[in-house]
Amino acid sequence: MELGIFEGIGVGNNSAWGKTVVIARPKFPASTKSALDPAEETKRLREAIAVVSLQLEATAYSVDDQSAEILRALQLMVQDSALLAEAEREILSGWTSETSIQKAMEIFTESLSGIPTFEDRISDLEDLALRVVGVLSNTPWTLELPAVGPIVVVAEDLSPSETALFTDAVVAVITSGGGPTSHTAIICRQKNIPALVAVKDALQIGNGVGIIVDAAYGMATLSDVSVEFDAKQTIRIPKGSLLVPVRGNIGNVQDAKALAKTQASGVGLMRTEFMFLSRNTAPTISEQTELYVEILEAAPLGEFIFRTFDSASDKPLVFLEINPSEVLENQLQAISNSQKTVGRNVSVMAPMLSSLSEVRDFEKQARASGITNVGVMVETVALAGAISELEGVVDFVSIGTNDLSRDLFQADRANPNLASLTDPWQPDLLQMIQRIVSQATLAGIAAGVCGEAAADPLLAIVLAGLGVQSLSMAAPAVGQAIEYLSSVTMDEAKAVASSALQGKNVLEAKQLALAALPN
Repeated sequence: MELGIFEGIGVGNNSAWGKTVVIARPKFPASTKSALDPAEETKRLREAIAVVSLQLEATAYSVDDQSAEILRALQLMVQDSALLAEAEREILSGWTSETSIQKAMEIFTESLSGIPTFEDRISDLEDLALRVVGVLSNTPWTLELPAVGPIVVVAEDLSPSETALFTDAVVAVITSGGGPTSHTAIICRQKNIPALVAVKDALQIGNGVGIIVDAAYGMATLSDVSVEFDAKQTIRIPKGSLLVPVRGNIGNVQDAKALAKTQASGVGLMRTEFMFLSRNTAPTISEQTELYVEILEAAPLGEFIFRTFDSASDKPLVFLEINPSEVLENQLQAISNSQKTVGRNVSVMAPMLSSLSEVRDFEKQARASGITNVGVMVETVALAGAISELEGVVDFVSIGTNDLSRDLFQADRANPNLASLTDPWQPDLLQMIQRIVSQATLAGIAAGVCGEAAADPLLAIVLAGLGVQSLSMAAPAVGQAIEYLSSVTMDEAKAVASSALQGKNVLEAKQLALAALPN
């Protein structure tokens, strides 16, 4: 590392200059046995949780809608009966409330570790436990940032509640932890804040120093000289012709309503399991039908793709382990019923399949339920290499870049030492996507991308240039993706994609793509 230069994984395609504000989270106190009666200790804990819940609710009223949703989700988490029950068990073992909530949090985070869909909740739980401990010890923890910027936030990592409190004063973020699909990265991309994650020496950056954060080139440089950047400097004025359809990823009715406020042309990924995470018993056909109807009526018009319960990653769905065949049959019937009720044709796809036989079994069952457009997610290397064999079996494939990259590189996105391997700009991953799309095209199968890669607007151009026929992402990313995809012609997108494929690593791939953008 050169003096004054810090390298990491860039999130976004713009740059910013500001003065650093280093955030140092408090540490949990040492484990301590209680001198109080368990009933008194339990009362202390319940009162502290109630205070934290009220604090989150109050803050939710003072931030934007997107941030408010995050804070209200955290409010539900801190009120979770299972978390409270675990903490109360620790109290009965003689521990203080401070120690008990920490131990309960550790038990929960250990159970979530390694589950891709829930890994980001680990930082949520740690943040909530710290908040409860702060109330119990009368040393409340909350993020306080200067009201006037420009500010570059520097931290080990950031929790959802911390990023939710960002104001316009925050112009960039640098973290030593996280990766390109971490919560910090996702929120920064949604807020169009350039970020640098997995920066090895981030915490060596002093407080109050001037620094340029260049997300496009994955680099931060100390500079006392104030520099102003155009947030849209990498693109031209839109030409008005969208290269490929842009759809949204949703997980509930609220997501569907938020997506309907954007220009998204439908839903590319409906994560059906998100509505039943707390269930120990399988939802009935009628329960599912009612929910799916409500979501279909709230969602924007266009193609709507349901993903069946993701049993490979969502282990908390206990009912899937009891009778997965019956659960799938009932779910497919509910999806079919909902499309008939609403009068809107839908598509359905299965997650985490690896073999042709699994795909054939799913396809037959889906069509038997009355669903005509059937697909599969490509999230494993095994299935990625067998796309040509799906000819005449499925109508479409949707590439889940997050899980596919983890399978390709055998990398954990929560490990900052392996973060570069889960970066969707990895040339090997781009080449695999190109092969998948090429094979799918030859087989007459539509190919889309619904992984986090689609939310990077520059990468969206690359994916379109590789032949991907549709992109799907979280609602906040839709607008910028459309803007970027409208700024180039298909021939220009192909040239950008071709350049990116020449990169020998993540940084080169992104730099070459930027250089290939027309002026």
